[in-house]
Amino acid sequence: DRSEARSEQWAQEIRLNSSFDGPLNFNLGANYLSYETTENYYVFSNLFTIAALSEGPYCDAKGVGCAYIDPNPIDKINGEGH
Repeated sequence: DRSEARSEQWAQEIRLNSSFDGPLNFNLGANYLSYETTENYYVFSNLFTIAALSEGPYCDAKGVGCAYIDPNPIDKINGEGH
């Protein structure tokens, strides 16, 4: 298998606290988080390749079950295969 990942994160926290003499005080705050990720996980198996080649180019009516072998070698994966 082969795994690729890309992520970003940005966070901000703002707090305002009071310190008054007496029984009444307050704590006010806000948090912001922005997060992005892109992950690609590839599984390579000779058994899957043999099974896909032996069944031929079969697809059912909904396009599910289509066998496709990506012709790209492992070190040249471009993310456009199936």
